[in-house]
Amino acid sequence: MVLIQLNNQVLQRINNYQALDKFILTINNVEIALTKSFAVAISEAFYSQYLLDNNFAKIDITTEVKSPDTYNILKDILQLKKTEIECDETILKDIFHIGTTLRIQELIDLYKVHIIDQMKIDKNNCIQLLEFYFDISSKEKISECIDFISSHFYEINKDQLKTISKKLGIDILQRIFCNDKLELDGEDSFANFIISLTKESKEFYPLIENIYFEFCNEQTIKDIQNLTNTNNFQNIVNSFGDSLLRIKNHSSKNRNKIIVTLVTNYFESGNGEMSASSIDDSKYIDIINKYRSDDYFITQNIPNSWVQWKIKQNYSIQPTEYIVRTVPDNKGYCDCHLRTWIIEGTTINGETKVLHEVNNSPLDYGEVRKYSLDTKDKFISFKLIQTGKNCTDNNMLRLDVLDFSGKIFRSVN
Repeated sequence: MVLIQLNNQVLQRINNYQALDKFILTINNVEIALTKSFAVAISEAFYSQYLLDNNFAKIDITTEVKSPDTYNILKDILQLKKTEIECDETILKDIFHIGTTLRIQELIDLYKVHIIDQMKIDKNNCIQLLEFYFDISSKEKISECIDFISSHFYEINKDQLKTISKKLGIDILQRIFCNDKLELDGEDSFANFIISLTKESKEFYPLIENIYFEFCNEQTIKDIQNLTNTNNFQNIVNSFGDSLLRIKNHSSKNRNKIIVTLVTNYFESGNGEMSASSIDDSKYIDIINKYRSDDYFITQNIPNSWVQWKIKQNYSIQPTEYIVRTVPDNKGYCDCHLRTWIIEGTTINGETKVLHEVNNSPLDYGEVRKYSLDTKDKFISFKLIQTGKNCTDNNMLRLDVLDFSGKIFRSVN
């Protein structure tokens, strides 16, 4: 929620000018009464119409408005009845849409100043920023967004891009896909996205020529063959021909930022390294994930003790499950079994997220317990943090197995 101040004295004086001429602005069948002098002063669209016909008294527009509260807020803004108005991002974006349609810079600036200018471009907002700068025709900012989207195409929300694809048109999409900075999460995924765009509009058929078929699997190539018709066959032939020439000339460039492998077996410490908050005397961290029957790892008696599992450099993992064992099946060990903990992960963007929590569920001797994880994030490390005391009521964390499986992503760069 933001607080906007209405203190434009020029518009205030124009609005208070007692002229007999009135003007009706209709937005999606909702009427707002204004003085004609104010309407002409604030809107380029009104002014252009006024130059053609100074007797006009009404203008009717249809535009995207998501919040029903927008109309009352807009009345307060245009009729200058208040000096301060509170509104959220949805209303500000509605006002922006109205502002762009009517060419009212003051309305456009409200959304820009309070929302857009507060953003630093990232994978989550880059599409939103591109749409905004496209709407206001900011060529420099459009280019910045295109470069960012291309270089982060492997991790952006492609559904958001698809939603506004018709609005952006083929020229913007071509600039994204032909960009030297383009990095993909896989040529097949890229091809499938382009196929989905062509189903939205025939205008997008030329985008097929951006697919590198030499890196596509058999199913993707069959999907393209099935897509062939009289409107796109030349684009498909061009793309296949370019792929063959790249192969012949040994000039193919793999544009994948990451290579994905589905791991069904646990690493058994092959791709990860372990660390801990502390290490008790005569123990060592490398015992974890060796699945030995004659030893185990243990920390010192410190609250919130933890063990960290970190994947090797240039890799990340989208985990689907993890396993844990507290001590081997050897009755000679004391009963300091793990029973209360959380699994905390660090994403590729440095965010810390809690993925799983276990409360008062002690593990037995030699028990290997498996838990499923449901996340779309990619992680570079995980911590098992003992958040309560163990079965002998102290804070020593005993552990000899902590391992993860899921989709492994390797950075090509």
